[in-house]
Amino acid sequence: SFARHLIAGGETQVQVYRVGSDGASWTQYQVIEFAPAPGYYFGGTVAEQATPTDPITPVVTTVRAYRRDTGAFMGEATSSGTGGSYYLETTYSGSHYVVTLDPASGESYN
Repeated sequence: SFARHLIAGGETQVQVYRVGSDGASWTQYQVIEFAPAPGYYFGGTVAEQATPTDPITPVVTTVRAYRRDTGAFMGEATSSGTGGSYYLETTYSGSHYVVTLDPASGESYN
Protein backbone atom coordinates (compact mmCIF):
# COMPACT_ATOMS: atom_id res chain seq x y z
CA SER A 1 0.00 0.00 0.00
CA PHE A 2 1.06 3.63 -0.34
CA ALA A 3 -0.03 6.97 1.11
CA ARG A 4 -0.03 10.33 -0.65
CA HIS A 5 0.28 13.39 1.63
CA LEU A 6 -0.81 16.87 0.56
CA ILE A 7 -0.03 20.01 2.54
CA ALA A 8 -1.39 23.14 0.89
CA GLY A 9 0.47 26.41 1.55
CA GLY A 10 -0.89 28.23 4.58
CA GLU A 11 -3.24 25.39 5.47
CA THR A 12 -3.53 23.74 8.85
CA GLN A 13 -4.54 20.29 7.68
CA VAL A 14 -2.80 17.45 5.89
CA GLN A 15 -4.88 15.29 3.58
CA VAL A 16 -3.77 11.69 3.20
CA TYR A 17 -4.98 9.40 0.45
CA ARG A 18 -4.12 5.78 1.18
CA VAL A 19 -4.45 2.85 -1.17
CA GLY A 20 -4.10 -0.63 0.22
CA SER A 21 -5.49 -4.13 -0.07
CA ASP A 22 -8.69 -2.97 1.62
CA GLY A 23 -9.29 -0.22 -0.98
CA ALA A 24 -8.76 3.52 -0.99
CA SER A 25 -9.50 5.75 1.98
CA TRP A 26 -9.04 9.38 2.97
CA THR A 27 -8.09 10.77 6.34
CA GLN A 28 -6.89 14.11 7.70
CA TYR A 29 -4.30 15.13 10.26
CA GLN A 30 -3.93 18.44 12.08
CA VAL A 31 -0.71 20.36 11.36
CA ILE A 32 1.12 21.79 14.35
CA GLU A 33 3.62 24.52 13.55
CA PHE A 34 6.35 25.03 16.14
CA ALA A 35 8.29 28.26 16.58
CA PRO A 36 11.98 28.06 15.68
CA ALA A 37 14.16 26.80 18.50
CA PRO A 38 16.43 29.44 20.03
CA GLY A 39 19.99 28.83 18.93
CA TYR A 40 21.74 31.82 20.46
CA TYR A 41 21.85 33.40 23.89
CA PHE A 42 23.10 36.29 25.96
CA GLY A 43 24.11 35.98 29.58
CA GLY A 44 25.34 38.53 32.06
CA THR A 45 24.88 40.24 35.38
CA VAL A 46 22.88 43.32 36.32
CA ALA A 47 24.16 45.19 39.36
CA GLU A 48 24.27 48.68 40.82
CA GLN A 49 26.80 50.70 42.74
CA ALA A 50 25.57 54.05 44.09
CA THR A 51 29.07 55.45 44.63
CA PRO A 52 32.56 54.07 43.87
CA THR A 53 32.99 53.14 47.55
CA ASP A 54 29.66 51.30 47.88
CA PRO A 55 29.49 47.52 47.40
CA ILE A 56 28.08 46.23 44.12
CA THR A 57 24.50 44.99 44.64
CA PRO A 58 22.71 42.51 42.33
CA VAL A 59 19.51 43.84 40.80
CA VAL A 60 16.26 42.09 39.86
CA THR A 61 15.03 43.67 36.63
CA THR A 62 13.83 42.87 33.12
CA VAL A 63 16.48 42.42 30.42
CA ARG A 64 15.39 42.64 26.77
CA ALA A 65 17.07 41.92 23.44
CA TYR A 66 16.28 43.68 20.15
CA ARG A 67 17.68 43.06 16.68
CA ARG A 68 20.16 45.79 15.82
CA ASP A 69 19.24 45.89 12.11
CA THR A 70 15.43 46.11 12.49
CA GLY A 71 14.78 46.93 16.15
CA ALA A 72 12.50 43.88 16.40
CA PHE A 73 11.94 42.54 19.92
CA MET A 74 13.60 39.12 20.26
CA GLY A 75 13.00 38.15 23.88
CA GLU A 76 13.32 39.02 27.53
CA ALA A 77 14.46 37.56 30.82
CA THR A 78 14.45 38.60 34.47
CA SER A 79 17.74 38.87 36.31
CA SER A 80 18.01 36.90 39.55
CA GLY A 81 17.94 38.53 42.95
CA THR A 82 20.73 36.38 44.35
CA GLY A 83 23.42 37.29 41.85
CA GLY A 84 21.79 39.57 39.29
CA SER A 85 22.50 37.05 36.54
CA TYR A 86 20.32 36.58 33.46
CA TYR A 87 20.16 34.18 30.51
CA LEU A 88 18.26 35.33 27.43
CA GLU A 89 17.69 33.17 24.33
CA THR A 90 17.15 34.36 20.76
CA THR A 91 16.66 32.78 17.34
CA TYR A 92 18.66 35.47 15.49
CA SER A 93 22.43 35.12 14.97
CA GLY A 94 23.18 38.78 14.14
CA SER A 95 23.89 41.80 16.34
CA HIS A 96 21.47 42.74 19.13
CA TYR A 97 20.89 45.58 21.55
CA VAL A 98 20.54 44.22 25.09
CA VAL A 99 18.90 46.64 27.52
CA THR A 100 17.68 46.59 31.10
CA LEU A 101 14.45 48.23 32.19
CA ASP A 102 14.75 50.72 35.02
CA PRO A 103 12.09 50.07 37.66
CA ALA A 104 10.16 53.09 38.96
CA SER A 105 12.20 53.01 42.20
CA GLY A 106 14.45 55.77 40.88
CA GLU A 107 17.65 53.78 41.33
CA SER A 108 20.34 53.79 38.66
CA TYR A 109 21.52 50.57 37.05
CA ASN A 110 24.40 49.74 34.73
